[in-house]
Amino acid sequence: MNLYLAEVLQQPEIFRQIGTNYRTGTLFFDLAARLNHRFFKRVIFSGMGSSLYAAYPAYLYLLEQGFSANLCDTSELLHYYPSALQPEDLVVLVSQSGESFEIKALLASLQAAGRPLILGATANPESYLGQHADLVLDIGCGKEKAIASSKSYIATVITLYLLARQLAKIKGSGSAVPGDAAADNVAADAVMALAEGAAFYLNGWEEEAGRLVDFVDPISHPGQTYFLIGRGPALSSANQGALTLRETTRLNAASLSGGQFRHGPREMLGPEFLAMIFAPSGKTSELGYKLAREVCQYGGRVILLTDGVESDLRQTLVVKVPSCPDEFLMAAACELPIQLLAYGVSLARGLVPGASQIISKITSEE
Repeated sequence: MNLYLAEVLQQPEIFRQIGTNYRTGTLFFDLAARLNHRFFKRVIFSGMGSSLYAAYPAYLYLLEQGFSANLCDTSELLHYYPSALQPEDLVVLVSQSGESFEIKALLASLQAAGRPLILGATANPESYLGQHADLVLDIGCGKEKAIASSKSYIATVITLYLLARQLAKIKGSGSAVPGDAAADNVAADAVMALAEGAAFYLNGWEEEAGRLVDFVDPISHPGQTYFLIGRGPALSSANQGALTLRETTRLNAASLSGGQFRHGPREMLGPEFLAMIFAPSGKTSELGYKLAREVCQYGGRVILLTDGVESDLRQTLVVKVPSCPDEFLMAAACELPIQLLAYGVSLARGLVPGASQIISKITSEE
């Protein structure tokens, strides 16, 4: 079996393990105890590529909970605003390998005096990040071998979101909010529901990949640009999906928020336009449906990714993504069809899915 596809199909079991570890307390037991005694005013998430996109739902959740939080590209943080880091910050550095150049350079540049608290989120606790962070969080997906991120991205989405829920229990003074076991169980149940939904969805991976490829028809449309559009946590899916398509199929793919799309790019609507619109259940789901109707009105094609009601729009392929009762976790669910699409289009173009000619798994230079 193709290596990339094998890692895609491993995901439901990874989700189950993360959910089980969260329910039993083993995922964050040590971290929660140590963070409870550290003072921090602000949480900063930073990473590159998939690692940066995967932090977006956690970042949104903390903002919703009233936290001061930031999300930033590590390469920009390294060169343009390292002085913005303060001793009272909790900096969550995210890297699947733990060996990315920018992560290593940033850690090396931080002086011991006045250094913020660094939490390293990685699939490799023995990596440079794991060895040089103050705290380490294993994202729980094991080593990923394919160039394109699949299981590492979704495992990071889930794990960082659960981390954000733990951080929301801690006041800015560092004092623990009384534990809410019921809320933890609800979150664990949501992860387990996602795992079961993902297993059911991926059980039909071959038929689904074929259905997606038939719709986009990469042979008849070799120069097609794929526009991935989402809002809220699903914007993470759009960003990661565009990256996956670019590095796997070597085709043009762009990601936008639904709001940003209306400020200029909307002028591109027409018969040659192909949109992948993320409209999972949540605050802005109906806006996704509204945009799908508008794209069709101008003759464009739409892949509508939703766990909601079916659509009878012409030139629209409705993809029913796995459902779970937590909008922030739907960023993980929405990525599964894009992974299958990337696999199928790569094969249609005569490529090896998940392989590369130029890039490597670990970016080791600027």
